[in-house]
Amino acid sequence: MDKPKLYIVNAFSLNMLPQEFDSFNIDIYKIPIDYVKEYIRNEVRDYEIVSAIGHESTAKLLSKILGIEIKANRIPIKIGPFDKLLVFQLLTRLPEGKILNDREIEELFKEGKAAFYEIEVTLYCPNGGPCYFCYEECSPTREDCKYCECPLCTVKKQ
Repeated sequence: MDKPKLYIVNAFSLNMLPQEFDSFNIDIYKIPIDYVKEYIRNEVRDYEIVSAIGHESTAKLLSKILGIEIKANRIPIKIGPFDKLLVFQLLTRLPEGKILNDREIEELFKEGKAAFYEIEVTLYCPNGGPCYFCYEECSPTREDCKYCECPLCTVKKQ
């Protein structure tokens, strides 16, 4: 099994959720700024780090804050099993069409108008039970379930 992904993003959207699933739990945790570097160091062991930061100025600031290279990478993402998001969120609404330059985004950060959040999404099997992608039964309430019926998994159950 490939490593799950830790997506570094500057926004969270419901469009990031896989459409094959009807039910999700979304847990959001605010991460203190002074803990973010340690958070990345801990997660890099178990996760593939993927930048989905859409703006160069944000990528530069995050590289500086996190101590690792973050490239601007405007890509669509779909959260898969066990993936996480690290969201760098501006806590202020910008005027329509405003794109911040390096200095402006760093000022907002220094003023406390930006924060980091970890988002964990639990996907639920279309059968109604928790989906563990073949580590456990996908639907503990269905005794006749012989295969994982999750659309993202084709592994036969033991």
